Amino acid sequence: VTSDRPLLANHLSQLRAVRAAEPCRLRLAQSGGTIVWVRLESLVTNDELGQTVIHSVVIDIADHQATEQQLAEKEARLRTVLATIPDMVWLKNPQGVYLGCNKMFERFFGAPASEIIGRTDYDFVDKELADFFRENDYKAITAGKPNMNEETLVFAADGAQATVETIKTPAYAVDGSLIGVLGVARDITERKRMEAALQVSEAKFRQLIQILPLPLTIVNKNGAQEYINDRFIKVFGYTYEDIPNLTDWWQLAYPDADYRQWAMQSWTSAVEKAANTGKDIEPIEYNITCKDQRVRPVIVSGVTIGDVILSIFTDISERRRHERVMKASYERRRKNELMNELIQTESLSQ
Repeated sequence: VTSDRPLLANHLSQLRAVRAAEPCRLRLAQSGGTIVWVRLESLVTNDELGQTVIHSVVIDIADHQATEQQLAEKEARLRTVLATIPDMVWLKNPQGVYLGCNKMFERFFGAPASEIIGRTDYDFVDKELADFFRENDYKAITAGKPNMNEETLVFAADGAQATVETIKTPAYAVDGSLIGVLGVARDITERKRMEAALQVSEAKFRQLIQILPLPLTIVNKNGAQEYINDRFIKVFGYTYEDIPNLTDWWQLAYPDADYRQWAMQSWTSAVEKAANTGKDIEPIEYNITCKDQRVRPVIVSGVTIGDVILSIFTDISERRRHERVMKASYERRRKNELMNELIQTESLSQ
């Protein structure tokens, strides 16, 4: 191949000048035009007349060259992945000396990989933090499996602070010998912020439903009671220990077997209808037996929220009492009116 002729010329020049030369890789064109990779190995001797003779051996290395090319391509892809991955990645030997790292890790130490490789944590961070890093290295090595921890780091490149989830894994060679510790650190700052916000939101939600004047319960898809507010306990008397799941609730709240069967069927149907239509659970009136054995008329409704059901209990005992009082008052008034009509009729007949 024309472009490789300078390589051959240099190889021959070295042989003539110092009678030795390193093997030379060249591309040769075969008679059919196919290009092949070869390694040229040469030896210089003198013939009987004392003239210099160059002996060369041409070795076909096409397969070897293809393998090297594939390895080079794989290494290039790996370097590209490590360079672009958003996580910090690094490798240390068992003594804590860095063997390699990616771009994100360079940002943490504020130095290029060329300055990090061959050095330790103690060259870049304070002793306390470096001791912490080494402790987790030892944990992974001792356990012989990944070790995970969370830590808050400050990036030397720009002063940014981040909470990261670090996984350190012992790395072994093919023969089983320990190469060192491979570390991967993922920025979980936003996830932690969202978790904290969710916890605050849940706390506010629980505080809100705790002070509501209506009895409330939250039951998961397995029928377990996840939440009972104070108003529920005050009205019905039952606590978590009494009704840890729906089965116990049905037994205690509806002791009559026939009525319990109707209550279970009507509530299950209402929940299924709400799930199918995407609407709230329609209100149903039940007579619920309290822990002190008093029976309260209650309207039960609710909403499905993901895999849980929020049930709302409206005690209508007072309403029913007023209705009875009103009905009794109406009946007395009606009786009085009838009596007056009778008296007037008798007076007129006389």
